[in-house]
Amino acid sequence: YIAAGDQFGTSLALDNSLLVVGAPEKNTNGITELGAAFVFAPGASINDWIEQAMLYPQGVADYAMFGKDVAISGQFIVAGAPVLDVSSNSLQGAAFVYQRHLGGWNNWGLLQEINNINGAESDTFGTAVGVSGDRIVIGAYQDDFIEQEQGSAHVYAIQGTDWYIHTSLYGDDSMNQTVDVDGDWMAVGMPW
Repeated sequence: YIAAGDQFGTSLALDNSLLVVGAPEKNTNGITELGAAFVFAPGASINDWIEQAMLYPQGVADYAMFGKDVAISGQFIVAGAPVLDVSSNSLQGAAFVYQRHLGGWNNWGLLQEINNINGAESDTFGTAVGVSGDRIVIGAYQDDFIEQEQGSAHVYAIQGTDWYIHTSLYGDDSMNQTVDVDGDWMAVGMPW
């Protein structure tokens, strides 16, 4: 169910007849602001949308903001969790890839958790996500890899059932609060 303060609708993604809605501040399974992403399919009438799934990461202590950004393309959904602690890195962030029919008919099963292999504290990897076919783009808007808070975008490609890093791009200042990808084209926002 949706409650006040869940921030339901913070992010939206639509592909064919499926709608994904992020609720990054939802308290899920008793975990404060873990977040969630809801998958909806059309019902019998034009104004009727049926919840197909509620996605959220398992085994997370608290406060991940899962669903801050969401993307869908064909059989894949990607959801960012930009303030998830990874190992000992507070707020490093991660992205989660779900695949349709994984684990059963019409089930959205977790295919892979993606972490930045060069990730560090406060990178906020997963602030922005995009997916198109066999490409995923994930933004880390506070990445300090070369300069302080310059931001980065990481492109992943699928091989078999695994997503692997294809290339990384680094900006000048706070790059990647938004990303999108369509086939061979990618756009990265740098609003500051």
